[in-house]
Amino acid sequence: MAAGANCASGRTIGENDPKKKDDDLDGTVAAMVDQENIASIATGQRIQVQQDDYLGIYYPGNPIVSNKNEGSGKDFKETESVGNIGVGNTFDWGTVTTTDDRKYAINAKVNDGDTPSFTNLGGATVTMVDASTVGHYLFTVSASDDDGDTLTTTMNTETYFDFDTSTLQVTVKTSGVPAGSYTLNFQTSDPCSNSASGTLSVTVTNSVPMIPVSSLPYYAYIHEDTTAETLLHSITITDASPSDTITCTETEAKFLTKSLSPGYGLYSKANPSFQYSTKKKYSIVVTCTDSYSDSDSSYFIAYILPNTPPSFTNLPDSVSISTSTSSGTSFYQVSTSDSEGDGITFSSTCSVVSCPFTLDASTGEIRANTNLNVLTTVGYEIFVSISDGLTTVGPRTLTILITDINTDPVIQNLPLPFSLSVLEGVGLSTSVYQVLTADPDSATQSLTYSTTFSPVEGATIFTLDTATGLLHTSSATQIDYEALTAKSFTASVSVTDGQSTDTQSVTVAVADVNEAPTFAQSTYYVTGNEAGSGTVLGDPLLSVSDPDPTDVITYSIDCEDFNIDPTTGVISFAVDYDLDIANTLSSISCTITASDGDLVAYSTLFITVIDVNDNTPTFGSEYYTFYTTSFASVGDVIGSLTATDGDLGIYGSITYSIDQSALADTYFGVTGIGSVYITKSTSSLGAGTSFTFSAIVTDYGGLNDTAWVTVVIVATTTVPSTTTTERYLTFFDDARNVAWITSFAMCGFGAVVLIGYLIYKHDVLTSFAKAVKDTFSRRLSAKRGFKMFNDNVAGLDGRFFYIT
Repeated sequence: MAAGANCASGRTIGENDPKKKDDDLDGTVAAMVDQENIASIATGQRIQVQQDDYLGIYYPGNPIVSNKNEGSGKDFKETESVGNIGVGNTFDWGTVTTTDDRKYAINAKVNDGDTPSFTNLGGATVTMVDASTVGHYLFTVSASDDDGDTLTTTMNTETYFDFDTSTLQVTVKTSGVPAGSYTLNFQTSDPCSNSASGTLSVTVTNSVPMIPVSSLPYYAYIHEDTTAETLLHSITITDASPSDTITCTETEAKFLTKSLSPGYGLYSKANPSFQYSTKKKYSIVVTCTDSYSDSDSSYFIAYILPNTPPSFTNLPDSVSISTSTSSGTSFYQVSTSDSEGDGITFSSTCSVVSCPFTLDASTGEIRANTNLNVLTTVGYEIFVSISDGLTTVGPRTLTILITDINTDPVIQNLPLPFSLSVLEGVGLSTSVYQVLTADPDSATQSLTYSTTFSPVEGATIFTLDTATGLLHTSSATQIDYEALTAKSFTASVSVTDGQSTDTQSVTVAVADVNEAPTFAQSTYYVTGNEAGSGTVLGDPLLSVSDPDPTDVITYSIDCEDFNIDPTTGVISFAVDYDLDIANTLSSISCTITASDGDLVAYSTLFITVIDVNDNTPTFGSEYYTFYTTSFASVGDVIGSLTATDGDLGIYGSITYSIDQSALADTYFGVTGIGSVYITKSTSSLGAGTSFTFSAIVTDYGGLNDTAWVTVVIVATTTVPSTTTTERYLTFFDDARNVAWITSFAMCGFGAVVLIGYLIYKHDVLTSFAKAVKDTFSRRLSAKRGFKMFNDNVAGLDGRFFYIT
């Protein structure tokens, strides 16, 4: 027996039903005779009925026992000719006619089927990055039906996502899904068209741009005279988003970023006007931003290198050119050097207003701008300066000598408007007057001097040097005022270059003097250590003679910081003399006066005070603690030691050293100015590692002080990009430089002392001391009716003369 029905689920139950269970009918068949029993079929044991299906009861070879007459209505089919239908075979009911008056003992009722549902789409969310590629797995949808029906699950068509209806997996459909939020709509249905819907939220995140540490932080050096737009660094940028556009910006006005292929370039702008003296370092923050405003930042440090001035390679110099040189002729090329290759410009001035020479400002070539045959001046000077745009060097001198011009020699400092005066008793060969001449031809010609005296007696006590033009007393005859017939003489002085001669005259008078004490030497020397007031500095061994044997000689000195014993001449300090006080001189020139009570004599005393190493260098602290990390680089400065020394001069020079003998290795070094730096990598050392060692500061005299230094390796997760120092290593940062420059200074000091000794030994200062003595002698002579004057005529070399 079969019955037609709508799509639903039901169960046909009968005695011969192979699926029947004893508990399905809640009892035996005998118990159900003459009764209607309705059984509840459990979910999962129900039979699925499709649209237009007929329900039937099949029992081969036997009729079904009627139990109930349903009445008319041709709504079922019945046959006994089905045959043996095997599993998987079908029977065609189209050959069986429909009948009515159904009778059955077992009936099947059809109930509506259950609605399917999604089990994991309630608020489900999945996240992916926009760089995900085709096929990237996102989610597996799960649907169920209590009836056990086969479900059909679909997803609305999406541009960026795929759905496999077999595996129910959601995957990425195209590479480069734009960042944002997407809602995927799903439907599932059973064969009876019962359906359910659900949504899956997909969040696509933007892949942020990144500046890798291999690209930034970074640093570079750039000269302050850079004018062209210059690429300093190529910046690498990564962004997994295939559609993002990256733009980079920087924080310093003198720099710019430009797109490269690939990445970006950091440039200095054209004509940035860097000034090393104003700013030595630029810290430039570079920020790269994508289309979604996500960004990454890092920094770049530009160190400014100071401009190296240009230099001359062939000036000062001199050149000789002939009067036959014509206008426009190039005769000299100024040569320069610039280590940075900067363009050099030239400028010049000339020793005369109307200069016959021109310097090319671009090339440094010097040309004649007139025909030189018209020149009468033998020598010219061109003062040349050069500039690289930032620094001007010079001037340096080019001396230009014009050959072929003969110029008459000229006596420049005669005649005089007064007479020269020479005291009787002056020493033999004492200088009286230096005749000065000018002759531009002196490079190629020799000048010869001659003189005649009137009266001729003057030739017995005066002589003119024929080579130098120096008028001096006789080398054989001492001047005796009382023995001379004439007291005043006219000297006619001539100078000749072999072609021309110039003659001028000068009057020299011999003056009678009262006999005064005289020093045996024009200069004396005394040397001693710095000391307190009253301390004896030394005995200069003064020697004074006086024609008057009864005169008592007393000494005085004009330097207020020193005293002289009036009887013995021993020098002592009048004050506490400390060369460590600024502006205190170590070499002093004093005038010593010897007086017989009426007349005086003068001599020069050169006092040399020797600096004593009387101050010990001292650290600013007994303990120093510096910190660094295991990422620090060799050469990084981690701290500075400071010390002071009260001594000035060479004993105030201090050097630093450190004693690491107690450490396992020499990890550190110290510069000449006390900067402690790393000499061996600390990368293998763990955080918390510390080192303690001693630091020593020593002055030139060997005095020293000690402090303790502790270096701690601190924990950090960031590799430092640069040291804390922002300057270049200076000359005196290196202890070796301090050592050799100190030695050089000592050598220089020794050379000065040696030169002073040679000057003294060979009596070079005799003329100077004599002039000093004469000056003071004139002051007393004026009291006795003599007129004193000071010869200020240019070129007289500071000599003094007297007339009555």
